[in-house]
Amino acid sequence: MGEDEFLHQLTQLEGRQEVYYERYLKVEVLNEESADDGDYIRSMNVDRLLSGSSFADLIIEEGRETLSGEENAIVDKSYLDQQAEAYIQELEELFAEAPKPVVRAVMAKILSDLPVYFNSIDEIQEYVRGSLSSCLDRAEKETCMELLEELMDYENKLV
Repeated sequence: MGEDEFLHQLTQLEGRQEVYYERYLKVEVLNEESADDGDYIRSMNVDRLLSGSSFADLIIEEGRETLSGEENAIVDKSYLDQQAEAYIQELEELFAEAPKPVVRAVMAKILSDLPVYFNSIDEIQEYVRGSLSSCLDRAEKETCMELLEELMDYENKLV
């Protein structure tokens, strides 16, 4: 995929985020009587996923099958491995064709969504040093510092 084609695809997405956000806000004010409305269910699931909980109980639309066909099916290791392999394959295909800045942006987004657990002060220092040393220029380093400060402020509010 060339850079022009990629920019063309991005311009086609222009305005969609706002449209979806307006639908999300509209559905947010609906009450439980709308429990069979697909937009309401998706909106509630978005709220639950954004809650920060590692165990978000999602609402399944009536008449819609779950991944395994069973409502309370448990994900086993083989299914998880299969899905992880498919995801990695999808990323490899994207990375093979995308420009380097796009690859870096996708990798940064994926990594930012993963939880980070520290067991010691040394691990925190290593994480900060690694983040700052991987920056290519001053602007990127300043942005990295701002994000690290936001992370620290957020953590301080939790204590």
